[in-house]
Amino acid sequence: MPVTSTTPLFGSNSTVWTTINTMANTLNTETTQVITDASNTDFSDPGSVVLLQMRVNQVTNAATAVSNLVKAIQEPSKNAVSNLR
Repeated sequence: MPVTSTTPLFGSNSTVWTTINTMANTLNTETTQVITDASNTDFSDPGSVVLLQMRVNQVTNAATAVSNLVKAIQEPSKNAVSNLR
């Protein structure tokens, strides 16, 4: 039975691509905001430092999640190429 779908799963027009792109853009915005917040933080105030550290951790965790998602999507194609060798 031939495959007739022309909807890409992971290409530039796919919902997966759009979702990852949106996540990356949001992450970029949040990273910029954390950098701005860091430059305006009163480091003599322990509460401010703790809140800033929490924001940095949130952005770092989000970046790791996006990176892991992209790696997970790439893994099947890497396996397929390996199987061809």
